[in-house]
This record gives sequence, structure tokens and C-alpha cells, in this order.
Amino acid sequence: MGVCTFCSHICSFRVISTVIVFTYAFMLYDIHTLNEPFTDQWWGEMAWWSKFVIFFPLSIDLLPLPLDILKVRHSEIKVIELHADQDPNVGAKLLEYAYKKKYDDCVIVIRNVFANDPTNGLRKLDSIEAYKEHLDMDVNYTTLYMPLNAHFKTDQMRFGDVLDKMPNTDEGIITLTGNYEFFKTQPWFLKEYKKLLIKNGIDFENSEVGKIGFMERWIPQTFMWYGQTYRTRLHSAGAANFFIQVSNSKRWRFIHKRYTPYSNSFKALPLGNMKTPEYFVEDFADGLPYTEIFTKPGDLMFFPYWHMHEVTNLEANKVGLGIGIRKGDPLKRLFKEPVGALKVYNFLCMPGMLLHGLLYGSAFDSTADDKCKSFGGRSQSWTWNGTHTTRYDLKKVDGECKFAERRPDFQMAELSGVIDKDEWAPRAM
Repeated sequence: MGVCTFCSHICSFRVISTVIVFTYAFMLYDIHTLNEPFTDQWWGEMAWWSKFVIFFPLSIDLLPLPLDILKVRHSEIKVIELHADQDPNVGAKLLEYAYKKKYDDCVIVIRNVFANDPTNGLRKLDSIEAYKEHLDMDVNYTTLYMPLNAHFKTDQMRFGDVLDKMPNTDEGIITLTGNYEFFKTQPWFLKEYKKLLIKNGIDFENSEVGKIGFMERWIPQTFMWYGQTYRTRLHSAGAANFFIQVSNSKRWRFIHKRYTPYSNSFKALPLGNMKTPEYFVEDFADGLPYTEIFTKPGDLMFFPYWHMHEVTNLEANKVGLGIGIRKGDPLKRLFKEPVGALKVYNFLCMPGMLLHGLLYGSAFDSTADDKCKSFGGRSQSWTWNGTHTTRYDLKKVDGECKFAERRPDFQMAELSGVIDKDEWAPRAM
């Protein structure tokens, strides 16, 4: 019996070892093929992706690779631009390109989908007065509130009150950021959105792209802000996005996901989405390769999984609205991801993704202030400083939680090793 048990353990060990070896080889093979072997860049990218995936369950952050080893710029985001007023097949082309590995390094933009539905109600939503005329003001929504120089928080607020308070930024800013509730509570809005898609030949419900399989669902998100007050840091998400710009305009900067090792990204458990410590493309001293895209009202954009992006709102003194819809498809995602390391990472993230696909809720988890932490137990946060949203830090001093804006050059200082990202380095007053 003892010999049999020993043999069984040996066989199990061999099976597990074989699986690990093949998984590791699969994970790193495509990274190997992109770089000249045994250079600093080759070693750096192989090691970073290995550690990032292996340390997935742990709260261990990795230092970014230095940009001076990025000698071979092996990947880029390309743009496929279509025009709704010139091409009657823009919708069919979008559905043909979306989610295909062949177009995984492409962002697809359809310009002016309003041209095919000139009476669509969404194009009227270009002012606060128009929102009040067409939408239900008495619905309560989860808002993101950033008080001036104070920790952000989420709150429930009547929609009419949100619109009234948005233009006043003296004490802070209010946005609906990644709001999941809008589609379910504004029937006129949802009707006009669906009509706009159909008029452009985009039928999610009856297309191959739109078919819902096991543990899948469409997850709509609404983004509303005012003027130029709100911007996002560089981040990425494990879900592709169909995004329609309704009002205001945006500047998007995309960085290919294969350059994630250079960005100082960390994983946000349990879902696994990747964030940066409030980093911006322009503040990488030696520059990361990026693609810049502008969206105006009526533009529809699709971008695939995991590509890093930051978004800046452009028009002052004007309400802004964007509609994003993502497909929660954690099982299919394993087979659509061309980056081997991210394919393995997707597998490890699957439990959180499945749960999110079934029980999605608020876009933000604001940790209790008495813990003096944010972002899942981290010391980094962000809020409104009276001019723009930027990085703030939290630190407990003599039992009291201190909250302060970080020094303006924090990103370059952190990337160059002058300060650590967890070091207390407030802005000099």
C-alpha cells in the first residue's frame, strides 16, 4: 500500500510539473518571439510577465521596467476609421472586426453614427436643460463625489440634484462614473440608444458578437461629467468596450498591452483589472509608444481587452455623456487573448470575473476612512484639487489619517527611483 501511494504521488507530481512547464512555455513564447533573445529587454519582459502572473494571488507589486531598455518597440495600437455618412456597411464591419484576434491591436472608430439616425433623441442631450427635458429627474444614482482636497466617496443622489450641482466645482466635483443603473432606469434613453445602433446596422442581440453564452451578459455603463473637470489615469480592463460619445469630446491615449511591464501597473483584486498609481502618458520621461484618438458627439469606438488607456475631457462649461457597453465573457476571453501571459492571467482572474459578470455593482469600492486606505487597502487615492483631478496620498500620523496632494512631479520621481510610490511626499505649500 505504501509503495502504491508513493508511486501515485510521483505520478501526480509529474503531471503537475508537466502542466506548469507547458503553461510557462506557452505564456512566454510570444514574448520571446517579439524581442531579440538575451537582450536586457528580452530578459526584462520575460521576467516581469512571469512574476506578474505567478504573484497573481498575492498583494505584491512589481517595479516597472526602465524605459531605457525598450529598444525594440514591437507593438502598436492601430486605428481603423469608418464613416457612417459614407459607408452603409459600417455596422457590419464593426461586428466583423470586434473581438477578432486579427484586430486585437486595433481600435475601431465609426465617425458620426448620428448621420444614419438624424432624429435620434440622444443627439439632443447637449445641455443640462436638455437632460431635464427628456430624462427622469427623480431617479437616485450612485455618484462619485470628489470634495476639494478631500478623499473621494460614493453617494446616492437624485439625478436632478446631480445635474444642478455638476457645474459648481468650488467645493468639489460630482460625476456618474461607470454607472450601471442608467439603462435600467431611463426607458427613453435606452430606446433611443437601441434605435441608434439598429439604424447603423449594429444588432448586438442577433449577431454572432451579441450571442450570450454560459455565464455571459452585457454590462452597460454610463459616464457623465461636466466640462474638463474629470480625467482618468492610465488603466486597463479585462473587458472590451463599445463606447458612444454623446456630448462633449474626449482625447484618448492608448498604449499597447504588451508594454504593461513599463507602466507600473498593479492588479486590483479580486477582479484583476490593472491600474497605475495615477500615472499619465505625458509624464513618462522617455515616452511610451501611444496612439492618440479624439472622439466627438456621435462617434462610436470599440477597443479590445487589456489595452491601457487614459481619457481626458476637452470642452469646458459643457455637460458630457458617454455610453459604454462591455460583454462579460470570462470563458471566451481565454481563447480570444493573443498575449500568452495575459491568457494565463485571465484564467487566474476567472473566479472574480465570473462573480462580477453575475453580480455587478458599484464601479468604486471606497474603503472606510478610519482604515486610512483606498483602492483595496492602498495608500494612493485621487481627488479634485480645484483645477484638475490628481494623485493624493493617505498616511496615518499619531493615530490620525492625513490626506494630501502628492508632489506635482511624483510620476517621474517614482519611475526614476527618487521616491517610492508608498513614500509620503506631499506637495510643498
